[in-house]
Amino acid sequence: NNCHRDQEMIIGLDGRSIEKEKITGLGEYTKNLLWGLSLAGIKCNVYCTEKPKKIKVPKNIEIKILKSKNKYLFEQICLPQELLKNPPDIYHATNSSGIPFLYKKPSVLTIHDIIPITRKKYFKNSKLPLFSKKFFVLNTKNSISRAKKIISISKTTKKILIKNFNVKDNKIKVIYPGVDVPTKLDFKIIKRLKLENESFVLNNGGIDERKNLKKLIESFIFVKRAYPKLKLIITGEGNSYQKKLKRIVKCLKLEKSIIF
Repeated sequence: NNCHRDQEMIIGLDGRSIEKEKITGLGEYTKNLLWGLSLAGIKCNVYCTEKPKKIKVPKNIEIKILKSKNKYLFEQICLPQELLKNPPDIYHATNSSGIPFLYKKPSVLTIHDIIPITRKKYFKNSKLPLFSKKFFVLNTKNSISRAKKIISISKTTKKILIKNFNVKDNKIKVIYPGVDVPTKLDFKIIKRLKLENESFVLNNGGIDERKNLKKLIESFIFVKRAYPKLKLIITGEGNSYQKKLKRIVKCLKLEKSIIF
């Protein structure tokens, strides 16, 4: 309620998700969070490993470069050193974990999901699968216990946290991610794919194994029986996984109905 105090407040945020050439859902979440805080007149220190390439940094936002490409060195050594040297009022870990083990100041944690824990083979492609999973679980548990408040992006994630990590209900606040509504619609892609007069289902969640697109494609056979002219549009890039999905589409003879 104290406007003068709000002007002085400094919030520290994990900004690694806005560094990338291609901004994913997590990057969009962080980017829009920064713009919202900037419009509210709150100053933010954003911790990155390099300067963001694709986003315009709003006013009141200071990018602090902590040079460590290793995820764990960044979170457990470089970041806590900076937080102790120039402490913000609140530190916000935006990617489901990442609050340093030795950090005891007020912090907020946003948890999008805990798929790496609930999905058995998530770490199968890691160099050290068992170590990676154990450290991830330890890191997540630490972040959950150290956070003063947890933001969950859905009621489902909140229920999983309460069940799997014994988190108290009042520690978790469900806040759904915002959606950008375009002021002008662009029909170039619709025209290029010749979908102007077609009915289609749009899957806009990206191409990744954990998105369960294999099951979506297999299920589309049953949808086609009821709606023969319906098409399925899948957006995103997935390299080797996308090739695997295209082979499934070809095997099921759905090439004319499923478009990547």
